[in-house]
Order: sequence, then structure tokens, then C-alpha cells
Amino acid sequence: MNYLLVVFFLFFAAAESWGEEPALWTDANRAYAEGKFEEAKVGYLQLISQGNRSPEIFFDLGNAYLKLNDKGRAVLNFKRALAVDPSLQPAKRNLALALQAAGAEPESESVSDWFANYPDWWLFIGSISFWILIYTCYLRLVSKRFRPLSTAILTVAIPCTWLFLGLAFWVGDGVKTPDLGYIINSSADIRYGPANGARVLETLGLGEPIHIVAERGAWTLCHTSSGSSGWIPSNSIERLVPE
Repeated sequence: MNYLLVVFFLFFAAAESWGEEPALWTDANRAYAEGKFEEAKVGYLQLISQGNRSPEIFFDLGNAYLKLNDKGRAVLNFKRALAVDPSLQPAKRNLALALQAAGAEPESESVSDWFANYPDWWLFIGSISFWILIYTCYLRLVSKRFRPLSTAILTVAIPCTWLFLGLAFWVGDGVKTPDLGYIINSSADIRYGPANGARVLETLGLGEPIHIVAERGAWTLCHTSSGSSGWIPSNSIERLVPE
């Protein structure tokens, strides 16, 4: 009896939490539609703090920040949405709009970005190659006449299976590097030491990436994409993966 009570309690708690998240999301979306962007932002942040990492919530949060004229966090959350789902076209469009509004150059699509646009296709092609591989191995075992042809098929099917399934899992995994961060201010100076009077090594613009190495008080040691290493005020950056 006690066991059944525990199971019932856990099921009820889970059902309650499942119902709560859509309600929070609905309330946040309603606030956004009514022009209450601060209220909408708080709702989306609450969903994220509860562990929800869906690209749609990051996208909605980015839109709320954009309406509040916080372009840095708008860019950050559009990037978060694309890290979870690289093929989310509305996030790509709004990221470009946010960067333009901030006076930054829109990002050009790289080769890896292009591959990330089609995760379902890579999985589909990889799955077809896998089943061709399995069926060919079967025919090779039961039919000697088929072996010469099967060798040619396997020569193509094996690398295709590895390539496309590997590509599908790589794209689907998204960018979850915990040390990756972005500049959220209009600009930020990378300094030689953790002090305002230290020599400036480089100035980064809004939306530029950095790799976080260590944190010390109000300063963060980081590497930049140009190869510089230095200290930046911690309030100028946020991590791609929410803490």
C-alpha cells in the first residue's frame, strides 16, 4: 500500500509539473502579445531556470529582449536557440535583425552552418545506407553469385553509413560547449590584467564569441577568436549554456 501511495504521489507531482510549464509559457506568450515584454521575459526566464532548454523558449526570450532594446541578450538567446536547433530559420532571421539593429555585421553562413540546416536529411540518408548495408551483408552470406556485386555495394555503403549517421548526430548534438560565451554589451575591452587601468589588448563588439578560462571576482579570463588572451569584465559577457 505504501509503495502504491509513493507511486501515486510521484505521478501526481510529475503531472502537475508537466501542466505547469505550458501554463507558464502560455502566460508569457500572452504577456508578449499584450506588449508586456518585461513580464514575458520573466516568464521565459522562469521556464529556463526550471531546466527547459527548448529552442522555441530561447527564441521567444530573444524576441522579448529585442522589444526591451536589450540587443546583446537578444543576440545571445537567438544564438542559444540555434545551438539547440541549428535549422531554426526564424532564429536566424531575428539574429541578423538584432545584429543589424546593434550596428554589428550579420554573420555569414559557414560550411558547418549549412550542414546544420539539414539534420533530418543526414539521418534519413544514413538510415537508408545502414539498411542497404545490412541487406547486402545478408545476401552476401546466402548467395555466392551476389558476392562480387556486394563488395562494390559495401565499399560505398559502409563509409556512407558512418559519414551521414555521424553527421546527423553531430548536428543534432548542437553546440553545448560550457566555456563558450558572447559579448552582450555594445563593446568590451580585453585587458592584460583584471583591472580597469590594465593595458587594452583588443576590443570586441556585441555578439562576438569568447572562450572562458577562469573567473576572478568581477573579471573573467578568456581567449578570443583572434588568439588573444586577457581579462574582460564579467558583466560584459554571458555563457552560451545557461548556468
